[in-house]
Amino acid sequence: MNKRIISLLLVLSLTVGLLVSAVPVFAVTTQGLSATKTSAEAGETFSVTLKAPPVSDPISDANFKFTFDKSVFEVTSVDAPNVDGATKMFSSVADANANGFVSVTLNSLDSEASVNFAGYSLTATFKVKSGATATAYDFTISSYK
Repeated sequence: MNKRIISLLLVLSLTVGLLVSAVPVFAVTTQGLSATKTSAEAGETFSVTLKAPPVSDPISDANFKFTFDKSVFEVTSVDAPNVDGATKMFSSVADANANGFVSVTLNSLDSEASVNFAGYSLTATFKVKSGATATAYDFTISSYK
């Protein structure tokens, strides 16, 4: 079980590293992905947090989307804080569980790049479903821009 979660975290951190380096607007120097546990049994919960890298200039919008195996995990909560000067749209718990992904979009209230995005973090809490097969599962960050 430990190897599975460690593999999951390694895949997530490598994926974030590749995605972030492909998006020059963020000018990333560190990665901000963390989990509250390295392994979990059926019925246990854990949280995954993605913290945005520091941004030197204001931006106009941001989108985070990560997928998970909905036959193994269920979302119990999503914490997507508000950002001053931006509107927020995010997946409800029911939508996340139905679709197998958590998505958050932040848009500037005006058409200008005026949002200070530094330090933003998205946290999703998951529960391992009963009957989950003991193997490694991936969380995939499918959008980080």
